[in-house]
Amino acid sequence: MLSVDPTIAPLLAQTALRVDPRAFTIASVPPAYEPSVRLTLADVHAPFFVQVMAKEVSLILADDEWARVRPRFKGAREEPGYRLVTLEVKLDWDVTGYLAAVTKALADEHVPVGVLSSFHHDHLLVRTALLERALAALQRLIAAARAATDPASS
Repeated sequence: MLSVDPTIAPLLAQTALRVDPRAFTIASVPPAYEPSVRLTLADVHAPFFVQVMAKEVSLILADDEWARVRPRFKGAREEPGYRLVTLEVKLDWDVTGYLAAVTKALADEHVPVGVLSSFHHDHLLVRTALLERALAALQRLIAAARAATDPASS
């Protein structure tokens, strides 16, 4: 049985996993396209992610959305083949250790992951080929947390 930090076990035990049915692409667009990216995003449906940095603009879009806007961004680098897993549990911003436990469970199974945090939830980008392994690892972690917080198991 997995060992779960008792301070975060209740949060892990409450976690539900939601897998977006779509595939996603991660793209890096040259910074000169930033104004065009901003205009393009008005026509893109959620969920998506954009990060504007000095040397690149990163986008994570559903494959169908990326295919539609891709011609606007010459020189973009892209990496398709990801799925989006949402960790459905409300997390306050002062919680520590939750993501460490999640990413450790995935690392122990050799599943690389990208983490996107929103106001209340965290989302994981996992390669499509590793999705089942990732889900199994996360389900084991959640089951261990439920066992650790179940008074009947004491």
